[in-house]
Parts: sequence; C-alpha cells; structure tokens
Amino acid sequence: MSISVGFTSGNKRENSTKQLSMTSSHNCNFKNGCSMLNPTLFLELNNSTFPDYTGFKIDDRYYNITDIRSVRNNLFEVSGQVDVLATYKANILNTEAYVLFDTDANSEIPDNRLTTKTTPSMSLSTGPEIFPTSKTGCYVLTVNGIGGTASYLMSKSELTSLLSDLVITIDDVLNNVQPPSVDSLVDFFLSFKEMTDSLLGNIFGCGNIAECIKACVWLPYDFSGSGGDEITLGTFHTGHYGTLVSPILDLPMVGVNIPWQFSDWRNGSPYTQVGLYIPFIGTMYYDASNLKGQVSLTIERSLNLLTGSMCVEVKTANLNSVLGTYGADVGCSYPIGISNINWTSGVTSVIALGAAIATGGAAAAATTQIASAAAGANAVLGIANSLTPNPSTIGGLSGGAGVGLDTNIKCFTICHNTSDTPSDMTNPLGTPSGQVKTLSSLTGYVQTMSASVDGAMTSEERAKLNSLLNSGIYIE
Repeated sequence: MSISVGFTSGNKRENSTKQLSMTSSHNCNFKNGCSMLNPTLFLELNNSTFPDYTGFKIDDRYYNITDIRSVRNNLFEVSGQVDVLATYKANILNTEAYVLFDTDANSEIPDNRLTTKTTPSMSLSTGPEIFPTSKTGCYVLTVNGIGGTASYLMSKSELTSLLSDLVITIDDVLNNVQPPSVDSLVDFFLSFKEMTDSLLGNIFGCGNIAECIKACVWLPYDFSGSGGDEITLGTFHTGHYGTLVSPILDLPMVGVNIPWQFSDWRNGSPYTQVGLYIPFIGTMYYDASNLKGQVSLTIERSLNLLTGSMCVEVKTANLNSVLGTYGADVGCSYPIGISNINWTSGVTSVIALGAAIATGGAAAAATTQIASAAAGANAVLGIANSLTPNPSTIGGLSGGAGVGLDTNIKCFTICHNTSDTPSDMTNPLGTPSGQVKTLSSLTGYVQTMSASVDGAMTSEERAKLNSLLNSGIYIE
C-alpha cells in the first residue's frame, strides 16, 4: 500500500509538544502487519544516503523515527512511534488540570525537591538602645516632703551631695552638744538620745529624718542631672534639687529591621529562624513563616522609674500582630532610709542616712564626728553595723546587670540554604505551583497530578498522554 508521507527535520527535546515542520514528502509503503501507532515504512530514494529526517507525519499524527535500516541500494526501512504530545497538542492545551510544577514565578511555595545545607548562614541588624543607658546610672529618690510623697530623678553626684550635706548639718548640731556630767555610760547615752531627738525634731520638722526617705532605686538610665525641683524632707528645705518624675516613663516606639537573607519561600520555616535580642530581657525566637512580608519589628517600651520594672511589647511593623510581651527589673533597690537600719538608737538613723550612699570621706567623716561626740556608745550598742548598705539585684539580665551587656536591640536571622537557588529549577524542572490551571496559559515545563486529556484518540494514546503529563512535559 503506497501512501504520501511528510518527513520532518529539526531539534526537539524529549517529552515536548513541539511540532516539527515538514521538509519533504515521499510515497512510502507500509510493512505488512505493522501498527499505525508504531508503523514501519519502506522509503525509496534516489541516493544511498538517508537524509537528516527525524520524524514523519501521516494524516494528523506525528511520529518520531526510532530506527532506520538499509534494505538494499536506495531502499530504506523506517520505523516510527507516534508522538502523542505533538499529535494531540491542541487537546493538551485545552486540558484543565491540577498543576504541580510550572515555570510561573513562585516565591511562596517551598520546593521540597531541593536538599538543605547543614551549615547555617547568619545576618544581623542592630537597632537603637532599649533606652538611653549608662553604667553610672542615676537614682530615683522617693521621699515624704512638703505636699506629700514625691519622687526625684537624680544623678549620683546630686544624691551624694544631698546626703553629705545632711550629715554635715547634723554634725554641726552635734559639735555644739556638750554631754552632761553623768556617772554612768548608760545615763549619758539616754540623755544624749533624748537631746538629739529633740534637736532633730526642731531642725527638720519631723521626729526622724530617715523615715522621710521611703525608697531609692538605682537605674542604668543615662541622666546627667539638672534637677529644678527642690527636695524637702518633712518640712525641712534641703536646698538640693532633683527632677520631679511621674512613676511611668513612656518611651516612643522604636523599630529594628529584619535582616532577611532571601526574597522567596526560604525566608520561612524551616529554612529561616528569626531571633530578637532585647537588652535586660534576653533573646526570643519567632516562626519566620509568620513574619514573611514584614520589613521590621516594632518595640514598645514602658519603664517604671519608682520600681525599676520595664515592660516591652513586640509587634509586627504594621502593628497588626503582637508577637509577645516581656518584663524585666532593670533597676536595683538601694535602701538608704529605714529599710536597712538598726533602730536600737536614734543616733543610728543619723549615721545610716549619710553613709548608705555617700562614699569615702563623707561616710568616714560622719562616723568620726559621732564617735567623738558619743564616745563609747558604739561599743555598747554596736550601731556601726548599720553603715553597710544592702543593694539587691533581681533576675538573670535584670537588676541592672544587663547594662554590662549590649544595650542595643538586635534582630538576626539564622538560615539553612538549599542546595541550589530555587530559580535555577525554573527552566529544567519548573517551580511549585499547586493550582488548577488551563494548560494553554503555560509554557515550558509542566507537571500535573491526575491529568485526564479529552479527545478522539485510542485508549493507549490517552493513557500515554496522561502518564507523560503527570511525569512532566515541555509545552513548546
């Protein structure tokens, strides 16, 4: 049986829908008993060299040449196999299917075909200080004075000057005291205590000046000292000044950039981990997938000046999500009033007041003056034990210890990259899609799941088409 066959030439990759153009046609005979899906043709030419034909077309079917044999001079036996992808290209393009991979841009769906490197890469972004910090710090002194209880922010030099002057004022009184003539040390001490209590009440307007000092907290806060509010103890005007403060110091919100290392799905878990270091609190880790699309983190801060406690709230940059709330005690209680004093003697309060914070000479001078005025009283009552202050710290990074570490907010990412850049997969094997699409909207590599191509074809051809689509083809 003789039939006109069009022969095609050109390059075509495996599993491609490309339809090669016919370059010539010849009359051929079918080999007896051959299949129309895998036909064998006899082609007679005018020369003994077979042309560079790579396929042929009979009616609407395209075939790939699978074998060429020379039967005799100028006669060739050509075997072929139906190319279902080229033959039914139109049917393929009209198919709607769930697409696993294609060449459309993808930055959201992880490509699990890529392996993950074990060695991580790290990137760091440094933000502002959690608040203006200083290792010298400042003090918040809470007292009972004219108008009630008030708190003053003071530098170390301001507080030292206040307490030193109070000791000197008391020393002036004591230097003018002449102990009465008594026969026993006990009688002398009782008379001396009664006299100093009376003098202190007249001078300061209160029975015991130390009782007017209610609390003192040291804060690692950068404060140079320029107070404009006079500090009063009871009704006594000290002539010293501090900055009158409210309990809560609201600090403006600050931000820190997230140092993303990629621009695709590798910025999510498990490839990337986001960490945030907050001074005085510690390091927190967040699920990177929940932060995709965020450029930075926002930190809201509130500091209680009276207690040294701090609250921090971490939000996404668009303020739509709170990632966490944290607390710490950044200050250190520094008791200089009644909280660490032995009240066996009224004189004790005078000594402890100056010695608790005034360093070196001020404390030594106060001790010397009292010792000369009340010789032997220390030995009897052991009042010198009250000279040692009892500061305390609280927590791991709290209690002011955190000021010795980095006080800047820091955000960092730890990433385990893939074995190859995801975009390198686009042309040879596509990138993840996970969507139902009409295949005519796609080009290049396409792999489907459970595809079913419709059309007038044999069941063998349909099964082969569906199998090829589910294993991956190239739409060209």
